[in-house]
This record gives sequence, C-alpha cells and structure tokens, in this order.
Amino acid sequence: MKLAGKLIFTLTVRCKEAAALLSDRRERPLQWHERAGLRVHLAICRWCPRYNRFLNLLDELFGPADVPGVQLSADARARIQALLERR
Repeated sequence: MKLAGKLIFTLTVRCKEAAALLSDRRERPLQWHERAGLRVHLAICRWCPRYNRFLNLLDELFGPADVPGVQLSADARARIQALLERR
C-alpha cells in the first residue's frame, strides 16, 4: 500500500475494520497506519472502545489463546463439538 493509501486508511477506519484490528493486534504487531487508524477510530467511536474492553477482559479471564504444549484430547474435542452443534 502506498503512503497516500495508508494515510487515507488512517482517517477512514470503520467499526468492522477496527474490530478486526483489535483482534489482529493480539496475534501480530500492527503496522503504523493500522495503529494510527485504530487510535483515531477509538477516539471517535462509541462502541469499539467497549468491544476493546471486552476483548481485554477475555484476555484477563482466559489468558493467551495459544498455550504451547497444551492440547485437548480427542474425547474433549468431540464433546465440545457436540455441544456447539446442539446450540
């Protein structure tokens, strides 16, 4: 993406893009224009800061999503899948 495109992105981040960036930043470092766009959006949006606080709460409650060396057994996976399919 060229500089002009990055600057336009910074000023035009929408809620859907902000939500994706909030999730992405937990898995990868954001580029400068993504960080800037997210900051601008969070400063003017009513709902996305709430979503960010919710994601932070989930991180506090459940810790990192990917814990090395920890895997579910096949039986546990099957039980979880069955529960999800019932709902």
